[in-house]
Amino acid sequence: MIRVQSKDEQEFSVPREIAERSETLKQLMVDLGDDDDFIPLPTVSGAAFQKILEYLEHHAKDATGNTNATGNTNATGNTNATGNTTEQSTRNSEWDNAFCTEMDRALLCDVTLASNYLDIPSLLRVTCDCINEVLKGKGVETNSRRQGSRGHRGGLVGAL
Repeated sequence: MIRVQSKDEQEFSVPREIAERSETLKQLMVDLGDDDDFIPLPTVSGAAFQKILEYLEHHAKDATGNTNATGNTNATGNTNATGNTTEQSTRNSEWDNAFCTEMDRALLCDVTLASNYLDIPSLLRVTCDCINEVLKGKGVETNSRRQGSRGHRGGLVGAL
């Protein structure tokens, strides 16, 4: 088990094999050694990290190159059962879609940013696909109104 502390000082005990699914955490474990100290995550909220753990625990069997429930691989670029690479295949499993839709927009954005920071490509792909679905078919005007001002380049949450 490793110990992780979020930016809002929530503490988590994470099985090493789950933590190693994040390239950032894996590197931090190497850099910090087997200290009993917490690994700090200065840009990740506790709520976002909790959702990330839920995702990683669900997909624990999907370790690099294994297929998920839809036959797609995680975002390693390996081929799936149909011969498509991850980049060609954007279908998420039903579980992944439910995982995204149960989050409010702010948390979805936090999880997206955190998955990028933690270098978890499969989760980043899933959350970006969900954000894409939310924005699909909406013009610039609609998204600008949601951001609160015309032409303003507001945050990701404002666009959703």
